[in-house]
Amino acid sequence: MKKSLTILLLVTGLFAQGGFTIVGGLNMGSIKYNDSDVADEVDVSMKMGFSIGAETMAGPLKVGGGFVQRGANVEVDILGETLEGSDTYNYLSGYGLYPFSIQEGLSAFGGLQLGKCIGGETEASFAGESESEDLKGEDFALDYGLLLGIDFSINANMGVRASYYLGLADVAEDLDSDFNYKNTGIGISLLYKMQ
Repeated sequence: MKKSLTILLLVTGLFAQGGFTIVGGLNMGSIKYNDSDVADEVDVSMKMGFSIGAETMAGPLKVGGGFVQRGANVEVDILGETLEGSDTYNYLSGYGLYPFSIQEGLSAFGGLQLGKCIGGETEASFAGESESEDLKGEDFALDYGLLLGIDFSINANMGVRASYYLGLADVAEDLDSDFNYKNTGIGISLLYKMQ
């Protein structure tokens, strides 16, 4: 994990040398179960994580990549006891976005994001017992989905981004579709334009 973050930060630093924008902030991840009966049984709430990356313009598209944490908090009642769980999924991601101006200093964007899980952690507590376990990236399928949002410029170098991610791919590699789920998330980021 530390090695992956170190490589990502080095690459981000290299991107910053040539007109790139550094993007970093919080990602409030969640999941959406495929089967409505499963979704009715499990109480899902957002899990706070972080994201960092870099982007640049390539023709009319804004292209970028980075590290993003996804996941969720879940609760489910089992035989009168509450199982509480928390999953954190670490992704290396890339995206292509089409921006369009709304007014000076304010623009919207939409596009696709791809992500490869590089691991994570799951924590659970039930009947007074708690445990945690590391997650392996190979247990997760390639994630892809829609990334939508707005950018607001504070000045020539800084801005703020609000985004929404709607995952279209099942997250778990070998889980039956009825019990599988998709990533979703809301991101709040600071933008710093390197010139």
